[in-house]
Amino acid sequence: MAKAQGNLERQHIPGAMLIQAKIGLGPEALVERYVAGLMCQNDASEPCGFCHACSLIASDSHPDVHFVEPEKDKKNLSVEQIRQANKWALESSQFGGYRLIILPQAERMNVSAANALLKTLEEPPSNCVFILMTEHAQRLLPTIRSRCEVWHLSAPSQAQSVDWVSAQLGKRISLRIAYLCQSEPLAIKSFVEQGRERS
Repeated sequence: MAKAQGNLERQHIPGAMLIQAKIGLGPEALVERYVAGLMCQNDASEPCGFCHACSLIASDSHPDVHFVEPEKDKKNLSVEQIRQANKWALESSQFGGYRLIILPQAERMNVSAANALLKTLEEPPSNCVFILMTEHAQRLLPTIRSRCEVWHLSAPSQAQSVDWVSAQLGKRISLRIAYLCQSEPLAIKSFVEQGRERS
């Protein structure tokens, strides 16, 4: 999160970002916070929580923030979906700020979709940010990876994960559970919340 906030404070906003992390590390939370900070109308580095943009972000209805995910019952992102994303990238922002296009499962683009995205990333529109998220960066075209600022979310130590989950749940979590969950904080939290430590 420190890097994300630092980028916002310095107004270093890349046209494309690749967030590489295991789902259990909570990359969605990082992206949500970054998006809220970027779109906030009152603060340059973190969401104020009170402005109109922050309210729209909180209700998942900001007109300049678009999520591109596989359609129901489909495994892959289609070329039509990416073409629609490319159209959004060229539109004017409704708030006069940034337009954000987020691909939470970027590795699910088929070849045609990946090539369509690549054309846009080669000459990214101004004030538009593509945020690609994946556990499997190697499945993305090398040319797409090379056009993104890459953020690797590394796993915290076992002790850090246990401390965080213990604080979140208000009870001490055993190191054994952390080991079973590969020290991924969200995986540990989910494991405990589901009562699986008693099984």
